[in-house]
Amino acid sequence: MDIYSDENCDKPLDKFRFLRNQQEKPDNTPNLSLADFVVPKTSGKHDCIGGFEVTAGIGFEKWVEIYEDDNDDYNAIMMKILADRLAEAFAELMHAKVRK
Repeated sequence: MDIYSDENCDKPLDKFRFLRNQQEKPDNTPNLSLADFVVPKTSGKHDCIGGFEVTAGIGFEKWVEIYEDDNDDYNAIMMKILADRLAEAFAELMHAKVRK
């Protein structure tokens, strides 16, 4: 899928490549890709994409380093897991807010 910087679509800015779903499906059920939900350039219509980035780990590296320096692998791993789970939860919240 080509990405353009403006509505003229003269020169591609970048290209996104999406995999198709790999699950086995019943007969005549397509394996969809995110690209299937974008209006094709040949339609003459314009489509837009958007994205957002979240984090829940600002400053957590300091704590991971402290735990690792104390040879406390358990708490170091738990800090990493906690930051990851919080970022995932925040991404889900943002996704819900954008949809609604």
